[in-house]
Amino acid sequence: MNEAARPLQLTVEKMVFGGEALGRLDGQVVFVPFAAPGDQLSVQVVQRKARFLRAQIAAVERAGPDRVVPICEHFATCGGCQWQQLSPVAQQREKRRIVAETLSVSLEQVSFFPSAASEGYRQRCRLAWSRDALGLRLGYRQWRSNAIVDIDDCPVLEKALRRALPQVRRALQLLPSANAGTIQLLVGTGGDVHASLRLEQALDATHLAPILDALVDQPIVGAVCPELRLLRGQQTIEQAEIGQPSLRGSASCFAQAQRAQNTTLVDYVVEQLACESCDVLELYAGTGNFSRYLQQRCRRLTAVELSPQALSVLPENAPRARTVGQAAELFVGQQGVLASVDRLLLNPPRQGAREVVDVLAKTPVERIVYVSCDPPTLARDLQRLFARGYMLASLAAFDMMPHSFHVETVATLVREE
Repeated sequence: MNEAARPLQLTVEKMVFGGEALGRLDGQVVFVPFAAPGDQLSVQVVQRKARFLRAQIAAVERAGPDRVVPICEHFATCGGCQWQQLSPVAQQREKRRIVAETLSVSLEQVSFFPSAASEGYRQRCRLAWSRDALGLRLGYRQWRSNAIVDIDDCPVLEKALRRALPQVRRALQLLPSANAGTIQLLVGTGGDVHASLRLEQALDATHLAPILDALVDQPIVGAVCPELRLLRGQQTIEQAEIGQPSLRGSASCFAQAQRAQNTTLVDYVVEQLACESCDVLELYAGTGNFSRYLQQRCRRLTAVELSPQALSVLPENAPRARTVGQAAELFVGQQGVLASVDRLLLNPPRQGAREVVDVLAKTPVERIVYVSCDPPTLARDLQRLFARGYMLASLAAFDMMPHSFHVETVATLVREE
């Protein structure tokens, strides 16, 4: 065996954002997937960079104290989950530490909200599919690959989504020719499921309509192809629990992955912003997940959103808010729009809100609440706000997606006096 192919011995130190574990060989950082802190491994180097190596596990010589048996037979092939080898307690500990390290604060400064459930919690999913001469494949992407891992079940999905999977498979088998794409599924109150189908190779409505017709059967109550604006069944479903303000949505719109943790997140964010005498601006408002509560807890609410799908339901979910259909960076760049804003909510996509933050840093807004699904981009944007006179008032992390590296973080900032 040559030197490059010889397995090397590695002890895992910690997990990192992105899903991998970190160890060191002669001081050089090594990233390895599906490992756990404390694992003693034989690893094979698969990629060499100037500042780090990537490796794969050849053998677990001695398991660390956090290692457990994964709950899914597809784990370590399927890329849907990255941390099933970690106990739930270890997952929560590592997520809290990642947030603290990324944002350069102490662990004590990060309030952590763990998930009560680790299975059957996901209310939405996006599955890849491909149909060719070999048949239909439906599932998640392989780890660091575009290849599809064909699945019949997924233990982290809510029961209604698991029941819908055979139905999705049967419908996609009706495709008249080779094709590929994605299908998003969202489950609402009472187990109703909504589906949004996207195709890489366009089909005309005549060929696509039978597929959507086949999708719409309990538990799926509505199916849409956004590109063709073709709909079968219900256009939206109710996502709010009994006693909560209504939240209509569809599988074409963003929704948080977990219903119970979303309630915890919304309660926390609204309390950070509530002010009966304040004008609140919400950027990246989506379908109104926060807006439906904020409209009742402030003097005036302006909700800004660009997505046409989200805008189609936002006014219904937040009728007391002023709704603006515009890109956030264009809206805040207009002369005078921030002059009367007392408090501001940012909930940007993964890439963060750099252009928006550059404008906000020059305004007198007294309080900013930033909701982020990506600690590195949050850290980047916070540094720009700190440099312009804001300070961190509180920080919270929410375990929205157990068995994955994903973590939702909320930073509240105020102007230094």
